[in-house]
Amino acid sequence: MRCSRVMATLLLMVCFATASSMFHFDQQGTVPSCMAAEPIDVGEASELPAVDKPAVETALADVANVEASTGFTVQKLLDWIWEKMNTSAGMELMAIACAFAAGKIFLRKPKWKVYYDEYKGHLVSAIKFAEKTIPNNVKNRAAAKADAALNYALGVIQAGKSKAPALDKASLGQALNVLHAEAEAEKTL
Repeated sequence: MRCSRVMATLLLMVCFATASSMFHFDQQGTVPSCMAAEPIDVGEASELPAVDKPAVETALADVANVEASTGFTVQKLLDWIWEKMNTSAGMELMAIACAFAAGKIFLRKPKWKVYYDEYKGHLVSAIKFAEKTIPNNVKNRAAAKADAALNYALGVIQAGKSKAPALDKASLGQALNVLHAEAEAEKTL
């Protein structure tokens, strides 16, 4: 598990190195020509369909008043963000954020694994119970054994807890399947 985290981190570092080498930024932090975009013309307020025109005109006037009184514009904010993120510290911050997000997404423990770790003894006894009680000449033998094992495990787990937690049957069934496959591979059934 630890090796996969190291590999994921190394992969992200290679991706960022490749991405940063694709774009050659100058020292002023200007946008490369391949990323420059033309402004989009959204039209006049009178061209907007099915909108309260006085409300739109008031909102546009309010934005213009704020920009005129404070000197703040969205373009200035975006330029400032671009300038800060185009430094080595900004690139490192983006790499750390992406590595953290990738670790949270890809290295999350599945829900069935929680059941597998917590109730392994109960699951083993449920599998052995189903193997002994369901005869081999039953139609849909595998489904009948899986259902019997799941019902046995649910009964034992809920009987052992004073406050029965909300169990996810699908995740518990998946934990049973994984444990059964491991037992068959080890020939312990």
